Amino acid sequence: MNLITLRLLSLIMIIVLSAISSANADSTSKLPTAEEMLKAMKAEFAVDYVGKRIVIRWHPPRSIAIEERIIHQAPSTHIIELLTPVDRMGPERRLDKDDKSENRRMGKRSERNRMRRMLPPPPRGMRHLQKIWSEDIQLLLRNYTVNVAEGEPIAGQNTYLLTINPKVASRPRKKVWLDAQHYIILRMEDYDISGKLNSLSVYTTIDYDSASVARKLKQYRQENQSEKEQGSGPNGHRPYQSEEISFAEAEEKFGAQLPQPSYLPTGFQLQGISVMTFRGKRIHFKYTDGLTALSLFVSKVSDEGEDQQRRSMRGDGFRDRRARGGKFRGGKPTNLTVKNTPISITDRGHIRILQWEVSKQSKKRNLHFALIGELSQEELVKVVESLVPKG
Repeated sequence: MNLITLRLLSLIMIIVLSAISSANADSTSKLPTAEEMLKAMKAEFAVDYVGKRIVIRWHPPRSIAIEERIIHQAPSTHIIELLTPVDRMGPERRLDKDDKSENRRMGKRSERNRMRRMLPPPPRGMRHLQKIWSEDIQLLLRNYTVNVAEGEPIAGQNTYLLTINPKVASRPRKKVWLDAQHYIILRMEDYDISGKLNSLSVYTTIDYDSASVARKLKQYRQENQSEKEQGSGPNGHRPYQSEEISFAEAEEKFGAQLPQPSYLPTGFQLQGISVMTFRGKRIHFKYTDGLTALSLFVSKVSDEGEDQQRRSMRGDGFRDRRARGGKFRGGKPTNLTVKNTPISITDRGHIRILQWEVSKQSKKRNLHFALIGELSQEELVKVVESLVPKG
């Protein structure tokens, strides 16, 4: 091979490498910014879609897998229909081989009906995040870094991958795959403060045809016509009702002064207040740093209803919607004392629940508090310390 040929080959290689580098640069430059992506997520409220998704959550010593159908008709109709009962994979999961198919069908139906009666802590589903991010993008960007890249196709749709990492240590992180055209969340992975994957949601099919959505919605309503209300519990009553209110309205409805924490973890702020009606009345304070939720529930416990209220909040009736069925699971609660007030702490893997009561002897009733979040115990105890009066 002579010198001219070598020079020619070298020139060709340089041209090829330059073209590849230029193509990569163009591809990167065309990626939207994190802020543009988060703003685009408002499009969900103008898009019709219907699809199926798989949801897996890890709650040691078991995991839970379900399949859901999502029917969304813009702007506000959003239905989550359970297609398969909870599949519990763990030491408590047993299957009787002699079960008849009819019994299994009846079991699935009763399981679905039971799940509709679950009381949730604040939902953290895909739709909930899209609402938060569209309302306060800057809060998320102040507390988290958001990297945008091209994602792999999901359910036949091209995607963008958003990797969301906290700027503060010991906070959850998240990966989100957005439909590159419609900006619907097609896949979401949640990681706890230790970096372990604790939940996964992914669409297996999705259809944006409005006529298909209308047909599925009509079919769903016909199939559920026997229930007086969609998602209703026994006797046609909703399992819980929630109404967004102001702080002044909350105190008026509650009939008592409501304490507010003087300490919140870095980056957190009050997102909203609601009154919840379920086996009594509870005020729900919702705090967020743009990604992670922190909930404070306050309820009144009278002398005659004290035992029932306690059971309701300690797990006999207080259910985790994110687990889609069943009670909170985990180890035995531990106890500590803050300002002479006993605090019960339940660790449910990535979720921690702190409960306590404050006596109001002048009115012959106690205030019951439940603080729920995906933060470290140390952070949550600091919030409790700012709420508990000196004993």
